[in-house]
Amino acid sequence: MLLDGLYGLGISREDTITVRFPVEDLTPLFQEAAQLANAEDVRSFQEFINPEDEDAEEENAEVNLQEIVDYYTEKPGVEQAPEEDDEPEPVPTIYEALIAVQRLQRYQEHQNNANAEDLLCLQRLERELGLQAFNSRKQSTLDSWLQKS
Repeated sequence: MLLDGLYGLGISREDTITVRFPVEDLTPLFQEAAQLANAEDVRSFQEFINPEDEDAEEENAEVNLQEIVDYYTEKPGVEQAPEEDDEPEPVPTIYEALIAVQRLQRYQEHQNNANAEDLLCLQRLERELGLQAFNSRKQSTLDSWLQKS
């Protein structure tokens, strides 16, 4: 192992080993690329890497997210209170309730910890809702159906 060989040189696990790679000066390569491109208005390498106007804003300035939201929603300085719904939700129809119970029953049937008593309760509720839905249908006669045809 590599560390075993290093221990023989007096290097222990606690020692820090720093490996440095030579850094090439890219300025001649940059100048050559500019000459090959026949570019007339070429910035120096340092201007290209560190443009003067890039750090115009202070990087450590704290950002207030509410101010940004207000700016883009065109409501500067106005804090909006969360909207409270005064109107209650509409009562679901019998058919929406039946679909919801069927979906819940299907979900419960595929759970590992499903309780048989809960499933029976859901089946009973589904039957009751189905009966209510059936009874709430409008009764009609065959005469009205034959007249439409």
